[in-house]
Amino acid sequence: MEENIEFTILLDTYEKLLTETQAKILRMRFDEDLSLGEIGEICSVSRQAARDAIIKGEQKLMFYENALKIVSKERKILQIAQELEQNENCSEYGKMLKNVMEEQ
Repeated sequence: MEENIEFTILLDTYEKLLTETQAKILRMRFDEDLSLGEIGEICSVSRQAARDAIIKGEQKLMFYENALKIVSKERKILQIAQELEQNENCSEYGKMLKNVMEEQ
């Protein structure tokens, strides 16, 4: 379950770097929690092809995170923002940093 959440976060970050089909299949798996059979039926492929696409998509997401580290850097920045908010002298900076991180 926790692994699915991690992949959903990675997918949110790196989805544009995947093919449209890979992104679609991963969304069905992680967002809609569809089975391999259901994904295969929707995409007109076998369960094995759906499984292979999920594995390859997960590998690509991990590759992009290992290379770019966007998700891990974002987590560190949010942690720093929380620590700044708790410090009386720096709470405004923490709020400003959080606001910047929430802008998209």
